[in-house]
Amino acid sequence: MKTTNKEVRKRPRFRDKVFNPSTDYFMVSYHRTSDCSWIRIPFLLLGEVKDVIEELPMQIRNKEEGKGLLAFDFTDLKVHSESWLSQLQSEWDEEQQKYVDAEITNRQYFYGGRYEDYAERFTGKTSLARKTDEPLERWEERIASAKESSKTERLARLKDLSDLKDQRASARKSWGLEKED
Repeated sequence: MKTTNKEVRKRPRFRDKVFNPSTDYFMVSYHRTSDCSWIRIPFLLLGEVKDVIEELPMQIRNKEEGKGLLAFDFTDLKVHSESWLSQLQSEWDEEQQKYVDAEITNRQYFYGGRYEDYAERFTGKTSLARKTDEPLERWEERIASAKESSKTERLARLKDLSDLKDQRASARKSWGLEKED
């Protein structure tokens, strides 16, 4: 289905980016040692992740000895998929003897609520995390609905991929690139 300019203008924006739900986004996080700061860059495309990694800070050490050793100026480099960060964190339930959904997302667990708010604004989707005043039963219903919707979307994508594979195989046969069965 073709997307119109009007639909694109209505999509949420973040740092002059328009959110595309069919695109994979990533978050880069690292600790810059020279000034003891955490750098976190959410919603990057894969090519942008590559650029960030290529431009990670370096510093010259042992200048006073004249050696000029070039060294990394960062530690704890992490790259996470934004879709994984949006999923609920799992926690062990002793009573049930299994992992269950926590009330926070992976993003909140690792990076706090600030980045969860960014994610909601950029994607236009409500976080799976339980809201402060949200009743437990309402949250559980919302999560069950979101999981069902996610499952339906995943099955539709798999069907689309299967159809595309069949179309490619048919085209290859019609062009004489593959033998008929």
